[in-house]
Amino acid sequence: MIRLVLLLALMLSPQAPPETLLGVTDMEELNEEAAERLDFLERHPLKVNYATEARMVASGLMSRYQAASLADYRSLHGDVLSVAELAAVDGFGPAVAEAMRPYLSFESSRLPGQADEPAGLSHEIELRAGTKFPRTTFAGRYRLEYGSRIETAVSYRDRLNGYASVSGRRWKAVAGCFNARFGQGLALWSGMSIGGVTTPEAAGRRASGIAPTWSFSNAGFRGLAGEYAVGKLRMSAFLDARGRVSPGGNILWLMKNGELGLTATRSKASADFRLTLRGSDLFGEAAYDFRDHVIAGIVGTAFPLWERGRAAVVFRHYPTGFDGKDSGAMRSSTKVTDEIGVFAALRLGSILTSADAVVHPGTGRRQLKLLLLHEWKISPSVSLKTRATERLRDYDRRTRTDVRTDLGITRGSMVMNFRLNALKCREIGFAGYAEAGYKREKSALWLRWTAFKVDNWDDRIYVYERDAPGNFSVPACYGSGFTFSLYGSWKIRRLRLYLKSGTTFKERSGTRSLSSDLHFQLSYSL
Repeated sequence: MIRLVLLLALMLSPQAPPETLLGVTDMEELNEEAAERLDFLERHPLKVNYATEARMVASGLMSRYQAASLADYRSLHGDVLSVAELAAVDGFGPAVAEAMRPYLSFESSRLPGQADEPAGLSHEIELRAGTKFPRTTFAGRYRLEYGSRIETAVSYRDRLNGYASVSGRRWKAVAGCFNARFGQGLALWSGMSIGGVTTPEAAGRRASGIAPTWSFSNAGFRGLAGEYAVGKLRMSAFLDARGRVSPGGNILWLMKNGELGLTATRSKASADFRLTLRGSDLFGEAAYDFRDHVIAGIVGTAFPLWERGRAAVVFRHYPTGFDGKDSGAMRSSTKVTDEIGVFAALRLGSILTSADAVVHPGTGRRQLKLLLLHEWKISPSVSLKTRATERLRDYDRRTRTDVRTDLGITRGSMVMNFRLNALKCREIGFAGYAEAGYKREKSALWLRWTAFKVDNWDDRIYVYERDAPGNFSVPACYGSGFTFSLYGSWKIRRLRLYLKSGTTFKERSGTRSLSSDLHFQLSYSL
């Protein structure tokens, strides 16, 4: 992962971590679907010089305006060949383009000009088995793609998921599992979403429209969906087999410097907008709930600050009666309802700070979340990252203070990472780890020792664990004990092998326990 690095003493260019696009500062803040999507894009980068506009939007990396702007740039000036050139395209900018770098391919078959991706059949099969004694689980999935026009996939973990998708330059049709995400997510945002964001780059949602999914998370819709483009208009429609929100659709009008959209479902209707001018974004959405006859709204702006800074402010109002079950807008709780809030974030070089204040009118409760993060590049091979968060409430556990320090050392193929984490809510909990890794182009091996002492569940500390693509593990450290874990990956021509194992010893309430887990996964691509 590329992280934001800027020395205040040494004038280096900042680089945003990929998580920045999703509004978080650490992997612990992601959900399963978001982590799975980042893993997939890392292994299958988006080919920006071949992808259709619809495919760029469906990736979740770009807004519709960004995708349309990039498509226009390709047709007028030829293929985009670097991150620096992408940063110059309307709607992007250096920070966003740099954060997208790990997930983009600038492959080009002819210069200058736009080229069609060479048609070819590709397959990918993935099988996994896991054991957390005595329970054993199995999962698998298969994906077939012909160029960028035909795509089908099937997956199984708890139940069978799959889709078939056919697309052209102006249209796309999907049958099976898909997500429908529009505007700022107020009227409709199917699947999982990250509620609270902490970075100015992610203050406004990047809606993916209609996008097929083979995620193991079982989130999203099942049914039929399609998109069609006519001039500056983008039209989407879908039918969900559950029928809770469908039929539904969206109409989007692309303007010179932004977009205007209308979304309608069985239970809501909304209007949204996004304007981009000289690196500044202005966005918002207002939604009407047919059942409870209430209006919810969100509006915000993100803008550059001096040469290397960026700031954002977002206001939101979700009435108590608003049905937020299928919404994915910014929020402080699990549902988009009963909330009045304001979010502000500021990034200045290597320093990031944010605040989110919210009032719940239905209960009268209030909450304030604060974040301060600093990442220091001590030398080309040593980095230090410090992160502090505070949550203040006028109910329940009134304060929750979390302080974390990460030290990273890189020497060629060798990597060492250290973490210390202290959290105080009811009492004080501690966790930390030491990790050593060996990374090569076709192989990697990681060893980690984690120790923790957390006597109360309210003081639990989450620690992200390395695992194979498509797996997402962020266990809670609770009790007193330690964990030894190993993760390895090997690439042998078209075959990729992954192995993850761990053993945890802990004592809680006078009871000692020992648990082990083992995961094996293979992926084969043609």
